[in-house]
Amino acid sequence: MLTWKLWRGLRQPPFKHPLYQEVIGRPAAPMAASLGCVVVLIAPFVLLPALLFLSTAYGLRWAMQIASTIAREHETRRYELVALSPEGAFGVSRAIMSAYVQRNESLAQIQTVGAWVLRLAFMLTIMLALTSLSTPILTTDYAPNVNEIITVLYLVTMAVAIYIDHVHSVLVGLLVGMWIPVVVPRRLDASMGALLVYLLLQVTAYLVVVLGCFTLLPALLGSIPRPYNTVLLALLRVVVLFAVREILIRWLWATVVRQTNATPSELEFMTR
Repeated sequence: MLTWKLWRGLRQPPFKHPLYQEVIGRPAAPMAASLGCVVVLIAPFVLLPALLFLSTAYGLRWAMQIASTIAREHETRRYELVALSPEGAFGVSRAIMSAYVQRNESLAQIQTVGAWVLRLAFMLTIMLALTSLSTPILTTDYAPNVNEIITVLYLVTMAVAIYIDHVHSVLVGLLVGMWIPVVVPRRLDASMGALLVYLLLQVTAYLVVVLGCFTLLPALLGSIPRPYNTVLLALLRVVVLFAVREILIRWLWATVVRQTNATPSELEFMTR
């Protein structure tokens, strides 16, 4: 599957590429004092929800940073010059993208054990809160052993769904960051374009998944007796989530490859 090939490709950055070395060696921009005060004030209200959407936040940030940097290389005409190397235009974009992912161990920071535990704990808290306010998410009118199996199944599928969303949210951000500046080579326009396109793709994907998982699937499985329909519903929701996100990744990847005129040899390290 293309998703996992690209995900593995992130572990093989082009260490020797000059643009990779330049971007990854840049010092982090200091935070303005006014922005720091705002962060301190709103942190208690957004910290826990942000844990659940941490991958989306990082994906959005990377999309804007990558798009802005590639656009700047276009403005200075250095992009076209470096693109004459054997790596080509795709290699230039990939080097910049990889540098932002690896810079200050950004990707590693959002994949620590502590971050995953907090995400799962917050998601479980939401499920329990919704259960207390409405129809229980986990049906409990089966035999005790069946209840335990279904509860474990829902928790496992929830964890798998969070991981799938994490991987795809990051990849969508990286691909959007590589694609937009090819179409809009001005720095400010590229950054804003990446912001809008990323949010549009993410929201659209979530809406399709919600519609499919919580409207279409229950209607299609309504004739299947319980608890079999409950088990199938949990499993098929994960399948639908992955299928929708995989289609989006394939479309973005094909667009980036076409826009950068990448050859099979240039794509080898990202898709093998």
